[in-house]
Amino acid sequence: MSSDTTTINSLQKSEKVPSQDVKGSDNTIQSQGLSITELLGYCAPTIAVFFIFGPMQSVIQGIYVKYYGLELTAMASIMVLARLFDAVIDPVVAYLADRHSNSGGSRRPWIFSGGLLLVLSAFFLFAPPGEVSFLSTLFWFLMFYLGLTLFDMPHISWGAQLAPEYQQRNRLYAFRTSFVFIGVFAFLGLPLLPIFQTHEYSPETLRLGVYLGGGLMLLTLLAFYVYAPEHKSCRPHGEESVLQSLAAIVKNKPLCLFLSGYFINGLSVGMWMGLLYIYLDGYLHLGKYVVITFVLGNICGMATIPLWHWVNRRFSKFPTWSATLIVFALLSFCYLLIEPGSGPWWPLLITLGAFSSFTYQGVVLPSIMADIVDYGSLKFGRDRSTTYFACWTLTSKANMGFGAGLGLGLTGLLGFDPALQINTDQAVWGLLTAFAILPAILSLCALPLVRRMPITPQRHAIIRKRIDSLRARAAVSV
Repeated sequence: MSSDTTTINSLQKSEKVPSQDVKGSDNTIQSQGLSITELLGYCAPTIAVFFIFGPMQSVIQGIYVKYYGLELTAMASIMVLARLFDAVIDPVVAYLADRHSNSGGSRRPWIFSGGLLLVLSAFFLFAPPGEVSFLSTLFWFLMFYLGLTLFDMPHISWGAQLAPEYQQRNRLYAFRTSFVFIGVFAFLGLPLLPIFQTHEYSPETLRLGVYLGGGLMLLTLLAFYVYAPEHKSCRPHGEESVLQSLAAIVKNKPLCLFLSGYFINGLSVGMWMGLLYIYLDGYLHLGKYVVITFVLGNICGMATIPLWHWVNRRFSKFPTWSATLIVFALLSFCYLLIEPGSGPWWPLLITLGAFSSFTYQGVVLPSIMADIVDYGSLKFGRDRSTTYFACWTLTSKANMGFGAGLGLGLTGLLGFDPALQINTDQAVWGLLTAFAILPAILSLCALPLVRRMPITPQRHAIIRKRIDSLRARAAVSV
């Protein structure tokens, strides 16, 4: 049995407070929770960020292949290289942000600079001013993901300090997930506006999206500046080396177990998400229904957030997460039963179910990560919230990118061409394997790791009690 598992199990057997000091973070824990105004101010920029991010998962690759002439394999290479860059930059930004905050600095400059870089890079991706090439597309993809990291790392990890209690975290991240869906939904619904001649996604959709997204970013960053709670700096403490930070990651066994299960889970989602537009438009020839599918999928996701919040209050997080993995696998296999010409309703219903299962993960996974942050603070005596969240988002971006690249690459290598009306049987099975069969298998493979997660509500309550006690002692000693 690992030392970490022994430590966690011992939490329920002893209330003896560890002698190790737990340093404060740049945000004082607020036991009373956030007011609704503070909560809305904290969440506001996520609407603009994910409005701009909306087309990056499933739409933009199809647009560049269909309208700008990039080969499917070239687009797959761009996705993989951009996500590799993202994987490298995530821990760098997180390490620097944690050093900055642990020395008394604010997370706000990181959030503002990330939001503005997102707008700049989105302009060159969504409304390219010149000829589209492999290198120019790759460069602005890299800048886009750098901006996303600069915003998301400090923002999402900040929630772990703003909502310290088990249920407070579920509430905060349920709100944040709702704002994410609102942003994505707002972009995905753009083709339904009467100013467009078609309800399909097109370069004109992206061009309008970046102008609206830029204005929305400025407004929501202003709301964030005015209404989001200011942090209260605790006494600064010494800097740590990169090796110390890495040791605190490797020796945090709940974190490593979580990331292993999530990597497999995210790989399946990345393959599915990266091919959804191509499956609906290029295989089923339901291009005119793609917009309504994405819009209804996000509406369904938003509508189930209160349900998932209720589920989290009644049941432990990990058995419910396991159930959503099984549901997604079964839904993925159902895609194999659909043939071109069979109509839009079955793919629509199956996709709505998949979006609902992803919504639960959007609500619960940040809350799980916040619990792991608390465990790391107790075990290692230092707040590393941004670093730990970076490990999660690094895994998320890497597996989504690798998944999308793997799916696109496999589909392209087996000869599927979304521009053709009829593809060969081999090409069709290549698409179905990458879009449905492999994602279902990978989702089921994640189950054993998810079910082994050790931080239960009872154990987390003891962790929080000990952290609060140690911080109270530190405050008195100062």
